[in-house]
Amino acid sequence: MKFITKPVCILLSLLLLSPFLTRPVLAKPPSTLTDLGTLGGSISYAYGINNQGQVVGGSGTGSGETHAFLWQNGIMTDLGTLGGAYSQAYAINDRGDIVGASNTSNGELHPFLWQNGTMFDLGVLGTTHSSAALAINNKGEIVGYSDGHAFFWKSGIMADLGTLGGSYSTAVGINDSEQIVGWSNDINGISQPVEWKNGQTTILPTLGANFASPYGINNKGDIAGYATTLNGEQHAVVWENGAIQDLGTLNGGTHSIGTSINQHGVIAGYSSTNTSTSNFAAIWSKGTITALGTFPGGDRIEAYSINDKGQAVGYGSSPTFSSHAFIYNP
Repeated sequence: MKFITKPVCILLSLLLLSPFLTRPVLAKPPSTLTDLGTLGGSISYAYGINNQGQVVGGSGTGSGETHAFLWQNGIMTDLGTLGGAYSQAYAINDRGDIVGASNTSNGELHPFLWQNGTMFDLGVLGTTHSSAALAINNKGEIVGYSDGHAFFWKSGIMADLGTLGGSYSTAVGINDSEQIVGWSNDINGISQPVEWKNGQTTILPTLGANFASPYGINNKGDIAGYATTLNGEQHAVVWENGAIQDLGTLNGGTHSIGTSINQHGVIAGYSSTNTSTSNFAAIWSKGTITALGTFPGGDRIEAYSINDKGQAVGYGSSPTFSSHAFIYNP
């Protein structure tokens, strides 16, 4: 399961910044991808990694269900569910606390917190019971969405972050200072990239078009995501000190997305190239894009999280499987 889509203070002058923002250097791809396998099924997806190298995501099981997993030291562990047949883990903090979403025994989708071998139901904001926890900081504070609204969970209490006047919002990232990022639609139904901080909601700038979406935030307050350019392409971006920078694409591709940012400002994500519209995992650092390569014979791979050591995780395809989780070691 993937949560994406998703902006509007316009800083057109930023589009005139130096060319390396839109024409980054393509670095040589190293071959250091490790297939994490599955829980007995045919597919797996990795969405989060902490600084201990613990990886979380979801995998097919031998019984045909999809379960959240924790991978460490070469072993993938089934985290179970809240009583249903489906669960997916999206993030893990440095304490090993894991968050995600799971079906309950009556089929509702609830956010969960997994700690010390036990999966806890975080509850929901309303009555439609479609909810997920998408990020957790090192203090154990959690964000996600519930019944169409972004939420902030702290010490057992789930707070509604509200919207910009529209019907929905989603929180996708939180740092240790309780800065939260995500998106919300406004009174006109337009989706805006937002930051929640100290009780205030701020609309983030775009690349001139009316769409952008954050995905991750580090403890400096730098934010990774993507935005639509004036010519209609999707480009990975970083927001720093309130300003947006276009990170460009691999070899002149038409789209890219930044999904995660570590404490050093290194961003993981994926991009198309000038010869393929498929997604290829990439890392942006100091104006350079590094393609992470693919599984042997594969033609699609996406990175979703990066830790402070530069290890990245995601999933990709090969001629023998449609999707397997991977870890990249620099």
